[in-house]
Amino acid sequence: MKVLHTLCLLLAVVPVAWGASGGRGGELNNDPLPDAAMKQLYNAITLADEGLGEATLQDFEELAEQYPDSYLVLYEYSLVLYRTGRYKEAVSLLERLTKCRFAEPQAFAMYGNALDMDGKSKKALKAYDEGLKRFPDSGYLYLERGIVKGKKGNLNEALADYEKGIDAEPAFASNYFRAAQLYFDSTVPAWGLVYGETEILLAPSKEDRHDEMAYDIMQVYADDIRFDKGDVTVKICPSHDTRVNSNTGEVFLGFPGIYESCLRQGAISLLLDTVPYTASIEQVARIRRVAAEVYFSKGEGLYGDSMYLLEFQKKVMEAGHWEAYNYFLLGPARPQEYEAWMESGEDGDTGYDRIKRFVDWFNTTHPFMPDTEHTVGSGSIWRCQKKLDMMKALLLMGALESIGEPSEDAE
Repeated sequence: MKVLHTLCLLLAVVPVAWGASGGRGGELNNDPLPDAAMKQLYNAITLADEGLGEATLQDFEELAEQYPDSYLVLYEYSLVLYRTGRYKEAVSLLERLTKCRFAEPQAFAMYGNALDMDGKSKKALKAYDEGLKRFPDSGYLYLERGIVKGKKGNLNEALADYEKGIDAEPAFASNYFRAAQLYFDSTVPAWGLVYGETEILLAPSKEDRHDEMAYDIMQVYADDIRFDKGDVTVKICPSHDTRVNSNTGEVFLGFPGIYESCLRQGAISLLLDTVPYTASIEQVARIRRVAAEVYFSKGEGLYGDSMYLLEFQKKVMEAGHWEAYNYFLLGPARPQEYEAWMESGEDGDTGYDRIKRFVDWFNTTHPFMPDTEHTVGSGSIWRCQKKLDMMKALLLMGALESIGEPSEDAE
């Protein structure tokens, strides 16, 4: 979000000049700025990004006075006003920006944010709505609208917005993060597992988010998998969702229930271990590997590219990076185990080396890039599901529940 500045003194001293830049000027333009002005703007933005917004206000005032119809100048000025808590001034500028024919989604998002921070949440929601009319594929606008709804306690509505944002802009990480937070605190942590892992893959440099998602993922494996007298219980959804099209007889199987059955097979593979279950990275990686293998063998890769995360996991296993991937993914939640693994290895091939090979593979040839054809969302999960009648659905579910020999490690 971006910022503006306090205009009271400017209004008093030069009302005509400020009137032009504050909303009563001509049509906004995207004309290039002169080199000197561009340098001044760049330096001011750099300082603002370093947390020195107050020190940049005079520069932005001068630029806004000189270029009162420059979309770029006014947008950056509104950012600084927002960051320095001058919400009313930011709203004034942003209202003008959003009426511009070449306004961008960020202007509508910041307009809504400034209204919300100024105590006008209803108007904020209307601002996001207007933005979504013009930019229906903006994950950012769905995110900000969901956040405001969540702050008002409407968590179901907030979650619906995050998931609409996931469908609209599948590669935008923040909606997965927000949705995962809500699902981890619900009776359906299955979607938390999926969204949390997806967020980490899309934004690996967001260390605080990575830490939080890794911790929450590991808590599900610690709390929702139970070993008791030779039996295993896995509970990551309240029930197995089965839907039948009354016209065609086609059966749709909900992902959480299918994945729960796959994870149970993964947990069963640990029953013969002599080591107690502690939800270590090593144990969780094994459960996850067997679950993915069961999904593709017994489950026949039921959802295809509408569960792109499992398709990606399959590629990781085939490339021989499964162990390194799981330590990368979950390491922040088990720092001691992670550090010990990083130092371990045979013939000088340490965890550092294995992580590096995975990262090189990921960055160069196999990036994780959801799009409209490769999705990870509850709203699109049915899109590619294989066609099933009732008999095929029952056979598939029975196969997932049947106990088979665990396969060998991928590495």
